[in-house]
Amino acid sequence: MKKIAYPLLLALAIGSSVANASELIQNGGFEADGDETYTPSGWMIHEDGAFGGNLVTSGVASPASGYATAGAASGQYYALLDAYAPSQNALIQSFVAPTLTKATLSFSLFANDQSNDGAVHIDGTGLDFTAGLNQHLRVDLLSGNADAFSTGSDVLRTFYLGGATGRSFGDLSNGYIDFSFDVTDLLAAGGTFQLRFASVANVAALQVGIDNVSLNVTAVPEPESWALMLAGIGLIGAVARKRLA
Repeated sequence: MKKIAYPLLLALAIGSSVANASELIQNGGFEADGDETYTPSGWMIHEDGAFGGNLVTSGVASPASGYATAGAASGQYYALLDAYAPSQNALIQSFVAPTLTKATLSFSLFANDQSNDGAVHIDGTGLDFTAGLNQHLRVDLLSGNADAFSTGSDVLRTFYLGGATGRSFGDLSNGYIDFSFDVTDLLAAGGTFQLRFASVANVAALQVGIDNVSLNVTAVPEPESWALMLAGIGLIGAVARKRLA
């Protein structure tokens, strides 16, 4: 038994590295940032209209509009898109995906709509606060060179398009909803992409909280990894045959 322990462990270790999963999103829990951070690590913030309401915070009230929020879904910090006047806002991270065999996107999100009826308004112009009634949020996977507020062919898939996650408002906040999506088909060939959380509001204040963003992938093994694993398996076979001889 001692004679096959080492090659067996070698093959198991190589096999584990071949199937090793990795995280593509940086700072998805926003814990790398301090309170009231307007330039979160790994992310880009885009604002048109009212400026200064989009940040990373630990508070339970939006700094710009003053309405209650749910705070962080986990840890201490979360990202907040806080439209307190007519504006459009986006939180975006660009990432490079390898060729892969598995990809899972997940995130936690809450949204508060301070309008009287909470009606969702999606104008045909997209994320444009200067259009007619336009009050909604969306989460999208974009091509690598897409504009921050694009809603055309650069949008590869939309994961959320709508309004608030409940009807709490004022001094009460809606809670988080957890989302998870298999995006293997979109990312399998690899490339550069963008993950976007965006809102547009010209009816009333709108707050969007984001936390626990993750894109976990399993890459296609490099040829050298397969060669090492096969060599290890061959070594096991050779040792086993010698023991049987």
